[in-house]
Amino acid sequence: MSDKSPIDKAAELFTSLSHPLRISIIKVVHEKGPVSFSGLMKALNVDSGTLGFHLKQLEPYLIRDENGNYGLSDAGKAALPILQSLGLVELKGDEKKERKMKEARATIDWIMEPEKRRQYLRRVTLEPGNWSIGIGVFLTFIGLFLFVWSPGIFSVVIITLGIAGVCVGCWINYKETRTIWELTKEKES
Repeated sequence: MSDKSPIDKAAELFTSLSHPLRISIIKVVHEKGPVSFSGLMKALNVDSGTLGFHLKQLEPYLIRDENGNYGLSDAGKAALPILQSLGLVELKGDEKKERKMKEARATIDWIMEPEKRRQYLRRVTLEPGNWSIGIGVFLTFIGLFLFVWSPGIFSVVIITLGIAGVCVGCWINYKETRTIWELTKEKES
């Protein structure tokens, strides 16, 4: 299956999933984890001959463990987002997180190319959240300097405005900051 073109792989997937029972098999195996043949028969309410025929059609998308239970192969897992987009299956939390992490890694790889890194740095330096953080830090520093030099309400107001600016900037950059934080935590573990 690895030497086939993407179009051939897609055609094979859609042919394999062209029967409602086969989609139901993928759904049950995905939702229940490793499932025995008799467990599939019971969950789908079908006879053994019918189930055996449809399992044969799904061979590239299923694997069997040492106990003979059925699970999803890598190709089967790759089919899940397509079935999810049709509203047929719900991805589990770990799969959603894994997909987000792949997207984040792709973004990091993209950033590491010199021209794309320059574009990214230009974008980062022009983001309003980053400007807000920078101005907030500057105002906080000035406010602290004024407070040390001559304590008063004016310096407290400047410090408060600076801290508010940093908070607003962090709030604006929340999604990017969160993605980078998740990547960092994953690399540490």
